[in-house]
Amino acid sequence: MSKHPLSKAIIKQLQNPDADSPAGQLVDLAYDHLAALKVGELLDFEALADDILSAIAGEGPGILLERHAEPFLSFERNRVTETGETLGAAVPESVVAGIEERMNRRVTMPKGFGRDIVDPAFVRDLVTGSLAETLENFLTKLPIFGGNEGKASSGGSSGGLLGSIARKGAKRLQDAGSALSGIGAGLQESLKAQARDFAAQSADRLKQGIVDGFNSKESRGALKAMRKRALDAVLNLKQADIHTMLDDPDLETQIQWAKEFLSHNLARQEIYDALKAQIIAALERDKDRTLEEILKDAGLEGIAKQ
Repeated sequence: MSKHPLSKAIIKQLQNPDADSPAGQLVDLAYDHLAALKVGELLDFEALADDILSAIAGEGPGILLERHAEPFLSFERNRVTETGETLGAAVPESVVAGIEERMNRRVTMPKGFGRDIVDPAFVRDLVTGSLAETLENFLTKLPIFGGNEGKASSGGSSGGLLGSIARKGAKRLQDAGSALSGIGAGLQESLKAQARDFAAQSADRLKQGIVDGFNSKESRGALKAMRKRALDAVLNLKQADIHTMLDDPDLETQIQWAKEFLSHNLARQEIYDALKAQIIAALERDKDRTLEEILKDAGLEGIAKQ
């Protein structure tokens, strides 16, 4: 301890716990000095950005996930299972209104988007097959191609001249019917082939017709109602059911994937450089602000002063 004659008196004053004591006043002066400093005067942005990225790339985030993610999600899952609350309970009405308004806007996708996702030949074959089957089924039900056959009435056999004439007439009608049946069968196969060709040629027109139908003014009301029902269906999902849907993969696998995703991308130099540039840019935007201003905006000014 210093042997200066004032040492004991100074130490005694500094040990005074009162807020307006010399020690309290000294702390206030130190706080006022620090709070008046600007961010740009305190920090080396380049070094801080590297430190932040090093911390993210380290074991810390993975350890936090493993330690806290499962207990947190298990607690939340049990809670929403007991309450039975839906997803809509967590979404403010203003957000729901904003989503509904945007769902009714025309969406313009980037040029060529989805062109290679769905094989047009595959869709054409599906539509062609469906059209051909429908047309063929229609043709086979026409009476000329083998509709319902009437059953002959069972009566007594006729003899004599009238019976002979009747038998000869029946024979000729049978022969004529056989001939017509042969013609009908050939015509049926021919029309089936034409139906298949027609279906193949009509597939693209049918698809375009469906698209035009969706885009027509007459369909707008129905489509708007469908979009509203779709949004309602999502918002009315029980949160417990959402947790169930997310069970595959399990939480342990999801955490592992998250760690691998983070590690993989931070190892890419272009991603590292981009994140670093963003961190530095964010710090640059606040370089002329004081610590007091930042604490006030964050609602931490009172806590910092304590």
